[in-house]
Amino acid sequence: MTQSWSKTPTQRVTLEIDGRRFTSFNEATITRDLGEVCSSFDLMTDDIARSAAALPGSRNVASNAILKQFQSAKIYLDGELVLKGWVDAVYPEITDRSVSVRISGRDVTGDLIDCAAAPLGPVEYKAIKLEDLASKLCKPFGITVTAEVDTGDPIKKVTIEPTETVMSVLEKYARKRAVLIVSDGVGGLIITRSGSDRAPGDIRLGINVAYGSGAFDGRERFSVVYVKGQAGHAGGKRKSKAALDATAEPLDAVLDGDADAATGREARAVTIMGIAYDDEVGRYRPSVRTPRASSPSAEDLQREAEWYVSTARGAGDSVEYDAHDWREGGTLWRANQMTHVVDAFQDVDKDLLIAGVTWRYGMRGTWTSLRVCGKEAYDLLPEDDDEGGGSKSKKKRTRKTDVDVTAEPLA
Repeated sequence: MTQSWSKTPTQRVTLEIDGRRFTSFNEATITRDLGEVCSSFDLMTDDIARSAAALPGSRNVASNAILKQFQSAKIYLDGELVLKGWVDAVYPEITDRSVSVRISGRDVTGDLIDCAAAPLGPVEYKAIKLEDLASKLCKPFGITVTAEVDTGDPIKKVTIEPTETVMSVLEKYARKRAVLIVSDGVGGLIITRSGSDRAPGDIRLGINVAYGSGAFDGRERFSVVYVKGQAGHAGGKRKSKAALDATAEPLDAVLDGDADAATGREARAVTIMGIAYDDEVGRYRPSVRTPRASSPSAEDLQREAEWYVSTARGAGDSVEYDAHDWREGGTLWRANQMTHVVDAFQDVDKDLLIAGVTWRYGMRGTWTSLRVCGKEAYDLLPEDDDEGGGSKSKKKRTRKTDVDVTAEPLA
């Protein structure tokens, strides 16, 4: 294994600020991760204008400007645009020997995380597709929306709270359609699912990666997961007579066996359950969950139990690697791609999802940090459209009010 080490500022990173270009950086970090909606950057450079202001005559600053927050920023790696956003923060530093400036920021979708979705309305939409909702909320920010997958039926009703941000609204309704919302880094929002593409190459420890660190955590994994719920029609299955009369004498036999158990007929009507097993756990570790929907079917609960097992397995196994360069075979490493990992030390030889990518430059030279895990970690389970009710229709209930329009009590 070989790794380049350098103190020379890289020329492979170009920062464009309001049309002006900076091409010399001592450190560079650009990150894109499925755990974060937007990409981020952190760069260390010599701010020529600041240097000249502090040390008059040291540089010609006619074509340069002082770096400040709120400036628009574009970042290129080897001439390829990877991030379009804004400078969030600037950290100047001066000593008796040097001057430097560190700037950090995010791509344009960072505003969707920070800003209100509907400060002046509208706060409700009906029968709207997820991608159409996203387009309406993103339009004021100049952000485009692309749906790479089918988002299903229109959402019956969208309600936006006054303090909700754009991203909190979109993520809430994206969960209902079991899709991910991520940034493309260069001005667009993408509706997708995990692992839709292949990476430019495999990850092979000792060949194209120089470092590996694993985290194999089984604390959230269980040998069996039960998801228990109640059928909505349970009440109609019970006998109309009470089990006891006024003298507290039993009218008929109600319970068989365990005194805490329901009758066979009642149990069949009331209790529904999904069961899923994780054979890799190897010992008795049961977990019981309640359903996320208020009126689930037996099929819903089975699907939910299997989802709990698979996502815990995918999230429990995570490995980080450092690839030698930003590119593999001339193509940038990117997040949300599948790759085959061969690592005898970590005991891994299988396809995994690249969940996070950080392109770096520093004292070690140029390298890419890759975070990989099971694809199942980012699989989502569809949720009901309606608050606390699911998609099943309900009969409208009516009741008498306590008072009529004249405020006279009703009988």
